[in-house]
Amino acid sequence: MENLPPELIIHIAHYLEPLDIVRLQLVSKRFYSLSRDNKLWRSICFDKSQYEVLRRRRIALSNIGAPRPLSQITRRSSIPRNISQLAEVALSTLSHGPPQPQSEHGADRAKVPSEASTSNTRDRSRSSDGGRKRAMANWDPGHPSEDIDWYSEYVARHAPISMSWLQQPPGLSQAASPSSEARGVGLFRDKSDGGRRMAIAPLDDGSVCIWDVERSSVEHENTTKIGGVMARSNPHLLAADGIHLQKYAMAKMTFMGVDACVSIENTQKKAYFSIHDKLTEVDLETLQVVSEEKYPSFISALSPIQHPVPLTVGTSTSIHLYDPRIGSISKNSQEPVCERCDNTAFPIMQQPKSDFYSLVSGDRPTDYALLSEPGPLSIMHLPIGNVQANAGEIYVAGRFPSILIYDRRVFPKLRTTLHSGAQLTCLASLPHPFYSLEADLMKHAQLSVERVFEVKSKPGTTLIACGDYKGKGSLELYGLTHNVEQGIMEPIPAGENQISTYKNRQTASKSKLLSVANHGSRIVCSDGDGMIKWLERDAFTQVRRWNINPYQYKYFAPGGRLDAEVSHGDVARKILPTCSDEKSNTMLNDNLLIWTGERIGLLHFAQEPWFNSRDFEDQVQTTSEDSVRHSKEHAYGQTMRQALESHTNEMQFMSGLGLRDPMI
Repeated sequence: MENLPPELIIHIAHYLEPLDIVRLQLVSKRFYSLSRDNKLWRSICFDKSQYEVLRRRRIALSNIGAPRPLSQITRRSSIPRNISQLAEVALSTLSHGPPQPQSEHGADRAKVPSEASTSNTRDRSRSSDGGRKRAMANWDPGHPSEDIDWYSEYVARHAPISMSWLQQPPGLSQAASPSSEARGVGLFRDKSDGGRRMAIAPLDDGSVCIWDVERSSVEHENTTKIGGVMARSNPHLLAADGIHLQKYAMAKMTFMGVDACVSIENTQKKAYFSIHDKLTEVDLETLQVVSEEKYPSFISALSPIQHPVPLTVGTSTSIHLYDPRIGSISKNSQEPVCERCDNTAFPIMQQPKSDFYSLVSGDRPTDYALLSEPGPLSIMHLPIGNVQANAGEIYVAGRFPSILIYDRRVFPKLRTTLHSGAQLTCLASLPHPFYSLEADLMKHAQLSVERVFEVKSKPGTTLIACGDYKGKGSLELYGLTHNVEQGIMEPIPAGENQISTYKNRQTASKSKLLSVANHGSRIVCSDGDGMIKWLERDAFTQVRRWNINPYQYKYFAPGGRLDAEVSHGDVARKILPTCSDEKSNTMLNDNLLIWTGERIGLLHFAQEPWFNSRDFEDQVQTTSEDSVRHSKEHAYGQTMRQALESHTNEMQFMSGLGLRDPMI
């Protein structure tokens, strides 16, 4: 085996099961490198994908309905007489593959098939064997400039899923609250420590807590147990107005938005937290407040921040820019805050001389943008020419029907909008183009390999949005292109920047979608039922799904309706991928950080959780009375939930019989 060429060993590995290929890695270093071949695992991912399963099913059904020569129909019983026999033939064809054409060297060489039979056989052969390469090119979610580790992709698509919950810090008063609740979450990558990943969250007592979420094959010298608390600030650090009262601070913390208004700046090691109407900047090395800024209304969204791009702050009625280097540029001042030196085709609007002048002339102030409808929930920055440091576009989504697009250099002028019609809760982006027409053709493997490469090589960006539309989940894709010349983005008229749109409002989710992100070559989203779903980049083909709540299996619900699974009620309000662009430790850190509104968990691909609550029992001292009280509270909550579920099932059952009260 050691003398065999690599191409032959990889060809043999194609006939092995994935588990056997993994065992082959243990033979030697040579077999380890060969069994990690990227093309090999790309082919395995394609064979195991839902895309290929549906393609084979279409081929099988087309073969059943295809006309056959009269000479092949020897008995009338060979034709399926009912639906059950037709299904058996379809399953048999799907299991054993489509029929292959007769070999020229076989026993039937002397037989000369008819012209129609030859054409039909040639078409079926092309759709089964000759079309596999084309189908794989249409399915491949990667792009020419993207480097995908397909072995890690196979693990993320097919390996068991486990949830490990981070340590909950103890509360200030064990009698009142045995543990503190996380009011948000952010992911911090410490570049001075090799890009080590840490979770940052504000707690309900006004403190800031840091957890270690990095699993490495080499342990650090002063490492904390994974999932454990690394550091915690003094209580009431984020208390409003500097009042260090526990009840008041905790009450103010409850006003945080659902989107977890936390933004982390990795280069400067700073974290920004919004509590009610105040923005607080905290140094992550000293866990001390650096600066504070108050806004006229409740802060509902913060954009990601990357030095030196300013932070975008969304309040319930307006959009503001906050530059940590010079402070907020939303203060009421008679003079311009800073001089704009960049060249732009738009004239710079001057600050009104007085409020009376603004009222008479109708001119809006230039330091912030007013919203016609309240409720921004997500803000995202898009780069100009794929240069994040010069990011100029600001995308705002929320409880209004359109996505608002601003250009920072002419802020607060609204550049254009993208109509959605749904109430969007989260935005994400993909640095690759999206074309709805080609995407529809690629779902059925109808594009040639050359055409697929041509489409994916075009420049562009895909905007991903999620939310709810008439009570159901909505997952949307917007193809965008940028008119960039010599690194300067020129003004584009409204509507010309939008290439195509796709809105999945049928199969995305039966409940509201709360968060969306890119996870490897997939799109991951969470809904209001506690479900986490992975989809292909077409936002339609489902890869897998998993519920963060443990299941309870039963046969019949009290209302007489079959009910297979009932969850405990946790939902993933925010999901953050922990993987980075680096190739090191991809297998160990290609995970998801999940915030439920009260606690933080680490979703990873393994048979068993990496850690559990018992691993931190020596760090949290609890009395027997607290344990008994906690168990009673948990049992009471479960009982109330079961009662409400039974009542809901009975109402649905009665409404199906037409006995529902029309006044309800």
